[in-house]
Amino acid sequence: MGYFVRLIVPTDNEQSIVSIVGRIVGHWGGCTVTTGYGWWVGKGGYVKDKVSIIECSIGVWDGPTRTWWHDLADAVRVEWDQESVFLSVAAGISFFVTGPDANEMETLSG
Repeated sequence: MGYFVRLIVPTDNEQSIVSIVGRIVGHWGGCTVTTGYGWWVGKGGYVKDKVSIIECSIGVWDGPTRTWWHDLADAVRVEWDQESVFLSVAAGISFFVTGPDANEMETLSG
């Protein structure tokens, strides 16, 4: 059984995700990218912003894999000076969602 990882980040233009996609492709071999608009909730209220959804299929979700994705999500958040980015992992019916603190994980059943 594999896992499906989704990283959702706010992006101003198509070029801004090149470094992220490069890191993922270099490590995992490939990914898909979808762009559109989404609503972000921040300290200043609701903001409609362009978002990129980067998706990757991986074989295992173990400690080193989790650390790699959390580090990537946190690096993107820090490098782009964002309050948060969203990282989700789906396997069966469980979804794990992390916020800006890579040590926090919430399990949701769906």
